[in-house]
Amino acid sequence: MIKKLLFTLIFSALSSNFLYARDVKISASIKPLHSIASYISDGIIKAENINLIITDGSPHGYSLKPSDVKKMSNSDYILWVSDDLETFMPQTTAKFKNTKTRVWQETDGIVLLKNRKGGLLGEEDKEDNHEHQHDEEQHKHKLDKKNHHHDEHDHNHGEHNPHLWLSIENSRIFARAIAQDLSELDPENKAKYQENLDKYLKELDELKIEISKTLEKAKNSSYLIFHDAYPYFEEEFGLNPRGVIRVDPEHESGAKRIAELKKVIQEENIKCLFNEPQFSAKISEKLAQESKIKLAVLDPVGADIPSGKDMQIILLKNLATNLAECLGSE
Repeated sequence: MIKKLLFTLIFSALSSNFLYARDVKISASIKPLHSIASYISDGIIKAENINLIITDGSPHGYSLKPSDVKKMSNSDYILWVSDDLETFMPQTTAKFKNTKTRVWQETDGIVLLKNRKGGLLGEEDKEDNHEHQHDEEQHKHKLDKKNHHHDEHDHNHGEHNPHLWLSIENSRIFARAIAQDLSELDPENKAKYQENLDKYLKELDELKIEISKTLEKAKNSSYLIFHDAYPYFEEEFGLNPRGVIRVDPEHESGAKRIAELKKVIQEENIKCLFNEPQFSAKISEKLAQESKIKLAVLDPVGADIPSGKDMQIILLKNLATNLAECLGSE
């Protein structure tokens, strides 16, 4: 009887410990989010337990596969950027009642920039955005779903630009939130998550200094971008974009837009035109050739960068290097 009781107690203790120490499983929508989660959980959560949902292409217009849904259903923690970017996420994750979620755009303290009004970027857009910046301690941003609008000048279907992973300052805040969430899911490893967070924040400090030096000679040069993916990066490093080729990245520009762009190129001393590898370069190449300006590539999602904890850092460095090589050269 005593042996049986001891066996029961030992088995119960072992079972409880096994359940407590179970592997945490994470799903992240795009590579930069997967990268930050991987950095914060490095050496704690197995790499194979951090699922990347969108492995190829752009998040704009992505359609979930059944395998994506299955992986998310087995996750303890799901991350995405914005209900307006990964439009499939709110409805899908609502089915997983016991899963912790983190939406970057709805995280306390982040700086949100409004979607710029059109394909030609004017001073009114800059002024508009300065009015909608808030310090980390000051404000909690929530999207007002009633104010979402759909028109030819706004492809993200919401008020704010969702490309938050290209902001060093917003990355700091998001990383802190991830470290806190994982510490709640796995309190036994709280100190390790904090240690990884400290390393990541230090690396961002060094990265900001490095990028500022890289872009020093590019700040005064005007350029055109493929679509409006870079306002956070441009704001943080004082760059001078003058327009976008596609207001909606999924649809080619019409004759009116192309005529407007040609006028901008002539009048504003445009130095470079930047394409994106996920989309057709046909119009970009034609504009560059006709206007005799340089054509280069910017990739806002890092399609060719292997996923992993260093992916986002490499992405931001590549962005700065590509801008500097085209804008800073003669």
